[in-house]
Amino acid sequence: MKKLNRRQVLKVAAFFATTSAIGFRSLQTQAADGASEAAKQFESLSPEEKKQVLDRYQKLKSLSPEQREKLKSLSAHIRSMPPERRQAFRVGLKRWRQLNPAQQQQIKNRWKRFQSLTPEQQARLRTRFERWRQLTPAQRDRLRRAIRRRRQG
Repeated sequence: MKKLNRRQVLKVAAFFATTSAIGFRSLQTQAADGASEAAKQFESLSPEEKKQVLDRYQKLKSLSPEQREKLKSLSAHIRSMPPERRQAFRVGLKRWRQLNPAQQQQIKNRWKRFQSLTPEQQARLRTRFERWRQLTPAQRDRLRRAIRRRRQG
């Protein structure tokens, strides 16, 4: 791995600190010595963690100013979430990353279709989904079978 000069380490550490809400080890930056502390924490990372941070830093540098602003806003929003909500977000993000591109595209398409519904249709769908979530696994299986039978015949 290439050795970074102090300025580069500080830049990466600052990036690392701002993106800690979306899956990195948390860095606590404080007023005067915050960047220095972040640099020390960066240096304490394993080579694999450093590589991940540097890869993400390179991606950040390649973003347009609008994309960087959107990322910064998202990061601030995530940091403002209560801890349990932030944890749920991280779990969801991990699950998303485990999906293959076709599955991700299918979800995006369904989301677009949902967004095109009227507010009343969205509310009905949310109510149905909530009822679905409250069913036991056995009840869900019975319902799936009934739907399949109805579609077939």
